[in-house]
Amino acid sequence: MQRDAFEYVYLNANCMAEMALYQTEDTRAAYAADQMPDKKKQEQHFDQRLQRAYAIRGQLAEAIDQNFARIDMHDLDIMMYAVPEDIAPLSGPLTGRDLAKWIECYQMGFYAVNKVAQMVRAEGGLPA
Repeated sequence: MQRDAFEYVYLNANCMAEMALYQTEDTRAAYAADQMPDKKKQEQHFDQRLQRAYAIRGQLAEAIDQNFARIDMHDLDIMMYAVPEDIAPLSGPLTGRDLAKWIECYQMGFYAVNKVAQMVRAEGGLPA
């Protein structure tokens, strides 16, 4: 995997793990109020978070480079090939809807998706 593709994997996987928590909290709140979660609102929130992450990627270059240097790319590539084919690749820009699909796989415990997130997870998450 090339460095530029890895940058997106790093940003997207970190947003996925972070937003999975947000979605869980938002979903619980909606169910507690006897409502269905507003998927469109969630997707808009996910899209905003992705755009913030993409906007600060220059500030994260050192952390991304360190992660790129330490990760076994062969293992990462194997996991990337094992993820569902019907969703947008983590190695490029995503929309809020794309991220929602990744989050669904992550929350369902899809091994390859969780492993990718674990491999590239930033300590303490991405800056807000």
